[in-house]
Order: sequence, then structure tokens, then C-alpha cells
Amino acid sequence: MTLRGSEVTGQGDAAALFIPRSIRSTSSGQKGIHSRMRHLHPEIDARLGWAHGVDPAQLMTDPELRSRLSHSYFTMDDEESPVVKYEQFDISNDECPYPVSIRLYRTQSKSATSAVVLVHGGGFLGGTVDDQESDGVAREIVTRTGAAVVSVDYRLASQEHHFPHLHHEVLAAFKWTCSPGGLELNPASVVLLGASAGASLCATATLELRERSDELPAGLVLLYPLLFKLSPPADSPYDIDRVPAIFRILQPSVEFMFDSYLGPEALRSNGVHGSLDDETLDGLPPSLVVAAAYDDLAGHAHEFASRATRDGSVVRLIDVPGMPHGFLQLPRSIDQVGRSLEAIATFVDEQTGPR
Repeated sequence: MTLRGSEVTGQGDAAALFIPRSIRSTSSGQKGIHSRMRHLHPEIDARLGWAHGVDPAQLMTDPELRSRLSHSYFTMDDEESPVVKYEQFDISNDECPYPVSIRLYRTQSKSATSAVVLVHGGGFLGGTVDDQESDGVAREIVTRTGAAVVSVDYRLASQEHHFPHLHHEVLAAFKWTCSPGGLELNPASVVLLGASAGASLCATATLELRERSDELPAGLVLLYPLLFKLSPPADSPYDIDRVPAIFRILQPSVEFMFDSYLGPEALRSNGVHGSLDDETLDGLPPSLVVAAAYDDLAGHAHEFASRATRDGSVVRLIDVPGMPHGFLQLPRSIDQVGRSLEAIATFVDEQTGPR
């Protein structure tokens, strides 16, 4: 779906990917969209139901628990992501004061006329380029579109390493992708894609490019994004408590993640904050925003879509029924995962193809 102000129109095949959604009035007077499906997908219980009763704090201190979780998304019967080779190396440019580690995924021919700069999630404090949500999605994009993928292996937030450092690593990867020393692509052929906290880094990097009057990427893909320190309200399904607690991201967790990333001072980078709470969203490239129905952060996706369209930007918002936060960690054989990957590939092709 594409949102232009308060107008909602179908956009090619993407409009038919998921079940119909109804339009409701929001407190701001804009139109929001929510899914009519009110059931958690049975595969969530089947694969992750063991995690009910697990204290989310354990994930921070128990590596065995994290390993069990990462292996629970897939079963022996699931088809693996496509085989795509990658190179891993450091890049340097004036966007970041230290080298930035990236993974470069390409087709066998190593020729590409477009690229996706991919930024993994993890609440600024975790996540890796090895996660299925990063590595698997990168392989799918290369296979489905032929675009190169530059996956940013950014340094995680800490007391010494906070905003705007992670944000600058994303800018460095984007600039390298467009520079003669990198892939030498036109920015109009490059999409920024981020999941969860990675979506926040992509959004703020784009806002800084806008503030500097630099060339913008061709598009933004924000997957179940974490964007606001104060979570906007969301229309949660009545049975959202069926989602294990380790997948819930309530306001105290949101504040903790942003406080850990933003650091003790309210810094800005070229006038841009580390969250979008006080940012205007005009002048952005076209955006694809994917929200999960069983995600406490769904309100972030809807709020971004509402504010961006109100400010004159173009947003395609997709609500994925039956899925929790981080559902792209799951295999593409699950219908909602496969269709989301296809929607991403379609958007990349549309935004980076011939003008």
C-alpha cells in the first residue's frame, strides 16, 4: 500500500500480499491501518513456545539460552537461505573516525547496478551480521534482485560508544557504496534497510543526509522499526500475551535501549537526534515500512507512516498478521515471511530500477 497524506491506494502486487486492512481515524486526524487478523501464527507456539516463562534478562547473561533461541527459529526440515558468497573487510572514509566492518554480498558475477545497505537489529546493544534477519535477508535480496548488499557490522552501544557513532558507521557504509573506492553506485541506486534498532540508524542517517543537503538514498526499508524513545500507542491483539516475554518490547525496555544508545548527553549530529521523537519527516525518499501485528513496536511503524505522509513523504505500510517482533528470523517457508521478503525485493527493484 502507498500512503500519500490521508489517501490509501493499492500499489501493484504489494497491495495483495497480505489480508485486507481496515482504515480507522487516529487522534491526530490522520488515517491509520491495522490488520483484521487476530490470531498468533501457530508456528510461533510450535517453535518458540518453550520460551514462555523465561526471564528476558537471562538473554543478556546466558549464552546457552541465546544459542537455544537462535536455533529455535529453524527446524531440520526448513529450507536454508540461498547460497551467496560474501567478503568481509573494513572500510574508511570521513563519515566515521575509525574503520567500519562490512560484509559485501554479491552475485557470482560480482557486477551490480544497485545495492542495499543493510543494518541489523538488536536494540543497539546486541544482534550480529550472522543473524538470519541480517545474513538470511541479505542472501534473499541478492538472489531475488541481483543487487549487492552491504551489511554493516557496526560496533554495539556501550558507555564509551554511543550516539552518534553507530549512526556514523551507517553513513560511512552508504558513502563507501557510492564512492569510487567502493561500489561506485549512484545514491539513486542504493536503498537503506534496517530491522528494529537498525531501522532507527537508517532513518537518522537519512535525516542527516537531508540536513546536509547531500544526495539521499533511493529508498528506505524499515522492518518492525524501533524509532521513538516514547513508544506510540498500538492496537495490540487481544491475545498478545501469548507471545513469550522475551519477544515483548514494552516501554521500560524501549527507554533502556535508547538511554544506552543515546548516552548521558542529548547530543545531535548536524541537528539530528538519535531518536525520531522530535524530528520532522519531510523530504525523505520513498519508504517501505513493515509492521508485525503481534509486536509492541507496531505503533512505531504506524506513527512513522502517519507523520511522514503528513509531512509530504511517500510511505508504503504493510501490516503482517500473526507475527511477532523479529519474525524475519524465521524461514521463508512461513507464508508471511516469504511474502515479506518478496515485498522487500519488489520495493528495491522499483526504487533502484530504470527511471
